[in-house]
Amino acid sequence: MKKIFENWVLPVWHHDFGDPVLEFNLLKNFVSASSQKLPQLDYKLDAFEEGYLCVVVLHNQRKIAELHVTNTEAQELSLFLFDSSGDDLKEMTFRSFDSGIFFLGNFLKDN
Repeated sequence: MKKIFENWVLPVWHHDFGDPVLEFNLLKNFVSASSQKLPQLDYKLDAFEEGYLCVVVLHNQRKIAELHVTNTEAQELSLFLFDSSGDDLKEMTFRSFDSGIFFLGNFLKDN
């Protein structure tokens, strides 16, 4: 079994940037659900700037998507999907993990 969360570290940032625990847990919960249905994918947490987290979704070591929390209170996430050249193709915002997983799975089938 993959050790998805082995290198995931909760970032610490100033409280003006929001609560990293909420964001971290939303991302982690989605990845946990997604990895059960799409085990061929890899997921890397990226704290690319203070106050910002995303999960980079990889297939065969190629970035196919980024997952961002767009609204912690509404538990809303967004998937940004990329083609093989790295160009941003589509975006989907969702509150239901099943919807996000379905969208990601269909993208994987088509690409």
